[in-house]
Amino acid sequence: ALGLGGAPLGDLGLTFTVPGYDSVELCPGGADKEVSVENLGEYIQLLPRVILADSVLPSLRAFRSGLGKVIPLSSLRIICPEELQVMFASDDALTDWCPTSLLQAFKFEHGYTSNSPVARILANVLSTLDTESKRKFVSFCTGSPRLPVGGFKALKPCFTVVKKEESLKAPVEQQLPSVMTCANYLKLPEYQSEEVLRERLLTAISEGEGSFHL
Repeated sequence: ALGLGGAPLGDLGLTFTVPGYDSVELCPGGADKEVSVENLGEYIQLLPRVILADSVLPSLRAFRSGLGKVIPLSSLRIICPEELQVMFASDDALTDWCPTSLLQAFKFEHGYTSNSPVARILANVLSTLDTESKRKFVSFCTGSPRLPVGGFKALKPCFTVVKKEESLKAPVEQQLPSVMTCANYLKLPEYQSEEVLRERLLTAISEGEGSFHL
């Protein structure tokens, strides 16, 4: 029988409401409509639509209305999405990545300071990355491929680098950096060379792109 963790679907007590928000119904009378095997497909279709589309529609309409009072919306038709992205989310904050400025912008804790050898190695490696790799690094650590105006210093919570605890399963040189994206938190093994850090970091930001597996 269809269920979760050994419990039948009917025992889960699901109704046609947004989980955790019983007052938000997926359809009229949804609070009184239980999810069953027969209507599970309907529930799966309605839930993401309500969360990802219907719930933000009032805000989008308000934004459109407010923007229309400042700029005629018809004039925006001459601008493509890529041009808007450049205007409102440029890569300017990815340009000035000299080691000194990075060390000043980063917060080092739990085993590291700005004077730690691995901190300086990290800053040197980051300063030599191309723009695409910088985007991947920022996305890997923060969830967004671009930094706010002001760069790393403007991040809230502040960008923090901590020492990743050693694992008995693999030597430090084989371990990958990991992150707590919601906290802008980079957990970095104590690599001994710039070459190893670069290789491990590039692997992490490439293989971990769009993933929470690390």
